[in-house]
Amino acid sequence: MIPLVPQDPAGPRDSQVVEAVLQQLAEELVLLAQSPDHVQIIDLRSLPIDDAGIARLRAHLGHGEVRAEVSSAAFTTIEETAFGGIWWQRQQASAEASAVAWQTLVVARAPPLMAAHADDVADAAARLLASLHPAEAARGLPGPTGAIA
Repeated sequence: MIPLVPQDPAGPRDSQVVEAVLQQLAEELVLLAQSPDHVQIIDLRSLPIDDAGIARLRAHLGHGEVRAEVSSAAFTTIEETAFGGIWWQRQQASAEASAVAWQTLVVARAPPLMAAHADDVADAAARLLASLHPAEAARGLPGPTGAIA
């Protein structure tokens, strides 16, 4: 009688890729714990992994408490995994589209995609000051902080 050995439905190569990604994520988390500015991005499109492997990876990483959506030229979702510091990013053509254009795993305190651009911050400061002090802003005078609106 030949003993039956259960096979991973994702296949042996896919399983090896999933395990390698999980090992790399663990090592990247150690680096992030040592250096809060550490960022590592793993592009899942660049790996020899199919949908079953992606699902296995997703199941292992689980879901965390934070989810964000970015609507710009495309629609991007960013989800914290059950492991703080690991973020799952997916981009689609639109919120209604089912096809995923790309997926990445980001190891960082916060995903770089969520950081405000310096020009946007400067513009926001000027707009907020102008809304608080419209008379000074209309004349191009500095507001109470010394910033010119």
